[in-house]
Amino acid sequence: MPAATAAVFLPDGWFLTGYIGNLDEDGILCVTDRKKDMIIMSGWKIYPTGVENVLILQPAVGDVAVFGIPDEVRGEVPASAVVTRPGADLTGSQLEGYCRDHLPGYKIPRRLFIVDSLPRVHGWKLLRKDLREKFGGSSR
Repeated sequence: MPAATAAVFLPDGWFLTGYIGNLDEDGILCVTDRKKDMIIMSGWKIYPTGVENVLILQPAVGDVAVFGIPDEVRGEVPASAVVTRPGADLTGSQLEGYCRDHLPGYKIPRRLFIVDSLPRVHGWKLLRKDLREKFGGSSR
């Protein structure tokens, strides 16, 4: 894949991983998300991990993934796939109310999908691409 290789290796030898992060005051790199997973809704940049970190604190949520799905007006909108805790019930309106209390309006997922499990590689790396394909009809 020469074109893909050329796109990630810069002429000076740097390799672009696609991860987004920042340096803290001690110079420690904190990886926060992947550039490919960023959702752009009407010009707003939404980082899924930041939204997931809020949603996972909702008592009925056992596991969560946030991903973008196509929208004719906004380009794409955030959606969430949620695995509920055993014995817990969660409705879209309950999650939306929780989100309204804890997130800016543009970051609130517009669609909720209750799932039995989330697609992961080796049990840890979340495959948002699979969720986009399954629920949004797009892999980007």
